[in-house]
Amino acid sequence: MVGVAYEKRCIPLVWHCYEVTEYPRCGQVGLISNLLMHVKKALPDTVDALVLADRGIGTSPRLCRFIDEILRWRYLFRVTCQTKIVTDEGDYTIAQQVEPGHIWHAQGKIFKSRGKIPAYACAIWSIGYDEPWALVTNDPAISGFKYAWRNWQEQRFRDIKSGGWHWDKSHVWMPQHARRLLLLLVLAYAWVVALGSTVFATGQQARPKTFADGHQERRYSVFREGLFYWDAMLDRRQTICVTLFFHSLDPPA
Repeated sequence: MVGVAYEKRCIPLVWHCYEVTEYPRCGQVGLISNLLMHVKKALPDTVDALVLADRGIGTSPRLCRFIDEILRWRYLFRVTCQTKIVTDEGDYTIAQQVEPGHIWHAQGKIFKSRGKIPAYACAIWSIGYDEPWALVTNDPAISGFKYAWRNWQEQRFRDIKSGGWHWDKSHVWMPQHARRLLLLLVLAYAWVVALGSTVFATGQQARPKTFADGHQERRYSVFREGLFYWDAMLDRRQTICVTLFFHSLDPPA
């Protein structure tokens, strides 16, 4: 599934369902590339996208090349702790260059035995975490901390499953049926997130956190706020506008 990051959530755009015993012949990278190409074709040429992926997917020179050379987009991938970058000063294992509380950058070539792709490496080890992030990108201007946005995809999975639509309780298992069910779930999810964005934009959020100095912060996610708003309108028997308009909001607290 490929989605667009929005307000600490991720709105699904394209997906592919298959049975465990019938893995796509094109392989994982081919499947992801096809999904990304569908998104590319639907967007204006002026869109400069940033693709995020975890180390289960991101440690792929083929995918890096596809995004950089074919899509002409930027990428920020987490790679395995064994991944190295070859620089003029020597070879470095990215994850081993930092201690807790430190950040390290380098320019060189990654995937030495699988293509030697020109890239930029970043290692970040935030205080309180068990291990660092080892990251690679084709844009030196990207902050490695933007990789945290990838977690928004995990939050969306929770919303569609146990935290919202309870997809995990359905008895739908055939791929062709799952694709149709996902279409309904995704449309409903996008609509509720859009409602939540309206709530945030108009300052109607439920029970925001209020601090001693009077300033407030959001207590609930944009999805949860949308659900609260939906329930409130149903209780009042008021008409709810069906729209997929997403407000441009201030950076989330």
